[in-house]
Amino acid sequence: MKILVLHHTAWIEMLIHNWQLLDGLEVLGLQLPVAQWDCLPDLQRNLAKTIVTAVDERKIDFVLDINGAGVLPLDEGLSSWTTTRVGAPWCEWWWDDPINYVHKKAAANQLDEWIDALSHRHVRHFIWDRTLAREYSTWFGRTWTHLPTATNVGFFHPDAAKLSIRNFPPLDIAFLGTFYLRPAVPADDQRRTEFDYLAARRVDAPDDSYFDLINGTGIRGRAPNFLVDFAAAQSTSHGFFAERLVDWKRGLNWEVGLRRRTMPLEELSPMFQAHFFAGENWPAFFDAEATMMFQPAELAALYQTTMFSLDLGNGQAFTGTAMRSYEIMACGGILSLRHLPDFDPAGELRDKVYITYASAKDLAIQREHYANNPRRLAEIRAAAREFAASRHSWLHRFPVIIEALSHA
Repeated sequence: MKILVLHHTAWIEMLIHNWQLLDGLEVLGLQLPVAQWDCLPDLQRNLAKTIVTAVDERKIDFVLDINGAGVLPLDEGLSSWTTTRVGAPWCEWWWDDPINYVHKKAAANQLDEWIDALSHRHVRHFIWDRTLAREYSTWFGRTWTHLPTATNVGFFHPDAAKLSIRNFPPLDIAFLGTFYLRPAVPADDQRRTEFDYLAARRVDAPDDSYFDLINGTGIRGRAPNFLVDFAAAQSTSHGFFAERLVDWKRGLNWEVGLRRRTMPLEELSPMFQAHFFAGENWPAFFDAEATMMFQPAELAALYQTTMFSLDLGNGQAFTGTAMRSYEIMACGGILSLRHLPDFDPAGELRDKVYITYASAKDLAIQREHYANNPRRLAEIRAAAREFAASRHSWLHRFPVIIEALSHA
C-alpha cells in the first residue's frame, strides 16, 4: 500500500516516521508551507496541482491530510479542488475543531466551495473528539470516525531527557499551553448569561453534543438566542458553518477554556511555588515562559523532573484527550487530570498510569503523599510509559483508518 501524507507540523512528521516502520506500507510525505499562503496566493494552486499529480503518478492508495490544510482550489474560479480531483480516498483527520478554519476561508471568499470540497464523496473524515464526531456526523449526514491523536513513542521516551540541552529543577507541577484571558464575551453583551449557562453545561456534561444540549430540559428559558441561531443554521445547506452559529461556538470554546484552564490555574499557582508554565497569552502573575515547547528531549527532561504534569484540557474539546497527554505518558511523566480521560472512561487505570485530583488542595495532599512514596511514583511513571507505547503510538491509529476505508 502506498499513501501520501501532507505535513506542515513536526507532529505530522513524527507520524510519518512511525508509519514508515509498518511492513508493506510506503509512506510519501509532501510538505505544505501553510505559513506562506496568505502572502503568496498562487502557491496554494501550485501545491494543489502537485498533490493531484503525485496521487496520479505515484498511484497513491489514499491521502492523509490534517486539519483541512490540503483541501485547496486548483483554479481561480474555485470550481476544482484537490479532494474532487484526486482519484483516491482522501482521509481528513481533524486534530482541532473545523470551525477554527472557517473565518480564514470566509475572508478568502472560499467558504462555500471549501465546504463542498470537504463534503465530496472521496473524503473520509476522522476527528480526535468523540462528541464532536457525533455532532459532525449529524451535520454532514455521514459518519465522522472518532480517531484520537497519539504520539511517537520513539521520540517521546524517558531516555530522550539525556539529550536535552536544558535542565529543569525539581518541580511540583508543570503545564504547557495557551492561557485563556478574560473576558471572552463582555459582561454587557445580551448573550452573557447564555454563554455562562451553555459553557457550564458543556463542562459538566462533555458527552453531550450541541444537538443534545438544545434538547435538554430548561434550555429554552436559559439560552433562547442560541436556540434561534442553531435552528436557523439547521435550515441552511451548510448550517454547521453558518456565521452566527460559528460565532456562538467560538465564544463558547473560549468560555469553556476559561473554566477548564484559567480558573484551575488561578487556584493552583499560589499553592505550588515550584511550578513551570509556558505558552502564549500568560499574564505576568504566573511567571510563565512565552515559548511553545515541542522538542521531545526538552519535554522529556521537563516531565521527568516534574511530579505532576498537568493536562487541563482546552475549550474546543468536549471529550478528546490532548496530544500532550500521550507525550507526557510516553516520557514517563505523571499525567495529572481533573477528570477521567476518554482513554479510561471507567477510571480503571486511575492511580496506575495517571492520577486525578478534585482541587488544588487535593493535589497538594497528593504531593505530600507521593513525596513520601517515591517507589509508587516510579511505578506509575513506568506504567504510563508502557501504556502509551502499547496503545497510543501513531502505529495504533493506522488500523482504524484502514478499517473505516474498508467499510466506506
